[in-house]
Amino acid sequence: MSELAPLAAGRAALQAGRWDQAHAAFEAALAEREVPEALDGIGVALWWLGETRASVAHTERAYAAYRRAGDAVAAATAAMNLCVTYVSNFENHAAAGGWLARAERVMAEADPNPLQGWLWLLRGYLEPDPDRARDLRQRVL
Repeated sequence: MSELAPLAAGRAALQAGRWDQAHAAFEAALAEREVPEALDGIGVALWWLGETRASVAHTERAYAAYRRAGDAVAAATAAMNLCVTYVSNFENHAAAGGWLARAERVMAEADPNPLQGWLWLLRGYLEPDPDRARDLRQRVL
């Protein structure tokens, strides 16, 4: 079986909300070869299954693998997902800010930056100053 088959099955299962099936499919993909898409997919499935710490571990590995592969958008997206998870699931604003800073650094040279609105949105989400947060939300709009 091609490594694309389990990845495609995992993506389809995620899209359908079949978290256990997605997890199993991405595990099958990883058994063939460690690819960032499978690590990222397992991270998403585990989050939905309530296994947040395991989700974070897989998404962090996916981030590093995307960076090694030179996929800036996927790496930044993984970092943004980690940002949200750290703040919403663990109330760890320092870790969330660190992951957002990584995403911003990864995308700093992209012109145009396809994730800029998301980066501003998350920066506003973490911003403790209400006026600055409002300015960032306005920029997103």
